[in-house]
Amino acid sequence: ILVDYPSHHTQKLAAVVSGSFIYTSTDAGVSWTEQTAAGSSDWQSIASSSDGTKLAAVAEPGSIWTSTDAGVSWTEQTAAGSRFWTSITSSSDGTKLAAVVLGGSIWTYR
Repeated sequence: ILVDYPSHHTQKLAAVVSGSFIYTSTDAGVSWTEQTAAGSSDWQSIASSSDGTKLAAVAEPGSIWTSTDAGVSWTEQTAAGSRFWTSITSSSDGTKLAAVVLGGSIWTYR
């Protein structure tokens, strides 16, 4: 399980579980909601904007997935292709992403 804490000012959290789904919490982790729109995958990493509304997650092998509604709906970013993604990070406003591929290549999205 990998959890992203977007900011100490929000109760919103996001987590990925390898071989399972993406999960979100709006109460600082007291309860979690399984977000199935992106499907079950070998999720590796998740990133969040500081307000917790914009999320990005990567799977290995798989794609980059993004959400603009705190994880309720997800869009596969096919331009990056299917790769062995290992990590992703986001700017505080969620408009810029950087993801790492197994072997060290870095992909950026603005």
